[in-house]
Amino acid sequence: MELFKEAPLMECSPGETLIEEGKPLEKLLILKEGEVAVVKGGTQICKIAKSGSTFGEMSVLLGVKPTASVVASKPSTLLVVEDAAGFLSGHIEATLEIARLLAHRVRWLTHTYAEELDDGDSALWRYR
Repeated sequence: MELFKEAPLMECSPGETLIEEGKPLEKLLILKEGEVAVVKGGTQICKIAKSGSTFGEMSVLLGVKPTASVVASKPSTLLVVEDAAGFLSGHIEATLEIARLLAHRVRWLTHTYAEELDDGDSALWRYR
């Protein structure tokens, strides 16, 4: 979080929507303290309370609208990087940290769902 020490703070109350699914987004949010819920299509996917967790990074990196909403589930404090694409292009350490986060997510998904996806025939699974 040291990389984002200059970013302004945002205080939020439970129930406050921080990122809205399908709405344009150019900022990056970093959880300093509190807890947020990730909601997809009206269904809560998970709650996140780990300090340093980022939100909005996929939208910023891919230039797409958010695929889920982020809603404060407890009083929370977040750091806000308004021009996230500009910030990341000038701060390689922050970009690398987000790349690691995304790699961990892909690794977890692969580990969790690999057996369910294995059809036994595809080249992807034959050579593992």
